Amino acid sequence: KKEKKKKMAMAVANHHESGDNINRHLDSSGKYVRYTAEQVEALERVYSECPKPTSLRRQQLIRECPILAHIEPKQIKVWFQNRRCRDKQRKEASRLQSVNRKLSAMNKLLMEENDRLQKQVSHLVCENGYMKQQLTTVVNDASCDSVDTNPQHSLRDANSPAGLLAIAEETLAEFLSKAKGNAVDWVQMPGMKPGPD
Repeated sequence: KKEKKKKMAMAVANHHESGDNINRHLDSSGKYVRYTAEQVEALERVYSECPKPTSLRRQQLIRECPILAHIEPKQIKVWFQNRRCRDKQRKEASRLQSVNRKLSAMNKLLMEENDRLQKQVSHLVCENGYMKQQLTTVVNDASCDSVDTNPQHSLRDANSPAGLLAIAEETLAEFLSKAKGNAVDWVQMPGMKPGPD
């Protein structure tokens, strides 16, 4: 009875092992024995037709294939369980690789866009500094009579130096908020599905 329990425990342990261990089984003495190439071929043939054969189908397989005759039905069952598990792992690995490729491509696009925006911000900051300097010079040189006495009008008037400066500062502030991500409207990337993937 103890020997039977020991064999059962080893069979369960064999079920949880992956990779090359799928091609091993317990013999009558409780030792691991490798399946032969012919045995694996016979099992793979059945697996391609039916990945989850019933107990009757497994017994029929043992009867029809003499090379599997000395392998216990439980061991055949474990082989099919391991084989299904390996298929599932391969599919999941393939799915994760696909997701990783998409994320890498998206990351590359975002980094390129970030570089482009940083250069644009730098250029606009320099341009803004130059415009401020020019407008300050113009305002200082202008006579008091030529300045519009209505502050509301001059702040938005592109023809007056103060208005042009106000518009430039407002435009720069709006651009910087977008470049820093404070006002970004996220857009779905072409070819990408919405959701966590």
